[in-house]
Amino acid sequence: VLKARGGYDTSKVKWMMPDNTEFIFDDGENVPTKVNDNMVLKADWGDIKQYTINFYDDDGTLYDGLSNIKVNYGEKVQREECPLNETYDEHYEFDGWYDETGAQPFPFDTPLTGDSTTPISIYAKHSKKSYHVTFDANGGEITSGGDPLDIPYNNSIPDSKRPTASRDGYSNTTTWCTDKAGEH
Repeated sequence: VLKARGGYDTSKVKWMMPDNTEFIFDDGENVPTKVNDNMVLKADWGDIKQYTINFYDDDGTLYDGLSNIKVNYGEKVQREECPLNETYDEHYEFDGWYDETGAQPFPFDTPLTGDSTTPISIYAKHSKKSYHVTFDANGGEITSGGDPLDIPYNNSIPDSKRPTASRDGYSNTTTWCTDKAGEH
């Protein structure tokens, strides 16, 4: 009985004679090889199982150049650099490669084993960068709120986070600007 060898299909093993020709067993359908001398038959396992790997963006778009990558049984998938595109620019951080659910990081350190008939899909995961916002009373005093905030890219600051400030000689109306000259 031929024992299974990881990554190979035992039903496809051929037995090879010393001259590297296939030994044909008497199966009732094919002309069998006749045994005329002592010989050692060696197993030809054929091709090892291969996995097809595809890398996708967060939205499911297949990355050019990162598709139909072949990885042999028992080998590890190579961690690829994530290409930038027009959706994910300098305002986004690449968080890593994840499984199809986006919940688990892809296990690049684990050799591939098991079924190789279904392509393996690996997804990029990005998150918006947060920007640190601090408040400067510009010669006045912050009277409530005013804690620094981390705001994700392209988000607004909710009114509930607006600090209040006062300054001698000025009305209590507080407008927050992006520079000391009062320009927005």
